[in-house]
Amino acid sequence: MVPAAIGTQVVGSVIRPASFCGNWALKPTQGALNRGERQGLSHSTVGVHAGAAEDMWLVAAEIARRAVGDPGCPGLYGPASPPEARKPARLGVLHGEGWPRTDAATQAAFGRVLDALEAAGVALIRPGENKGLDAL
Repeated sequence: MVPAAIGTQVVGSVIRPASFCGNWALKPTQGALNRGERQGLSHSTVGVHAGAAEDMWLVAAEIARRAVGDPGCPGLYGPASPPEARKPARLGVLHGEGWPRTDAATQAAFGRVLDALEAAGVALIRPGENKGLDAL
């Protein structure tokens, strides 16, 4: 609904909603993004939500540039701009405990994504395969 948003996390309030809602989120190191003077002893961490990885990083980097981190904390690590996207050489395919209960249409859609990745030259390591490092 918005290009980016800021949230706080103690146990998972940034990364879990992102995974449930299909957006990107960054929960940086404690104190990397300034939490304000009243949050000094809190375990809460400021994080960023966004619709794209690039936007997520740019918002976090800009907050770090303008407000720095909490006093005594090292701040946000990384470049001001996100690196160029690059195709992975290989990916591991994971099927969690809910996979057998996943409906056939969803399993088929996931299969099509995997087929497209392989067609693009990405090596997939599938469940049950035991490839030695030299095979990768």
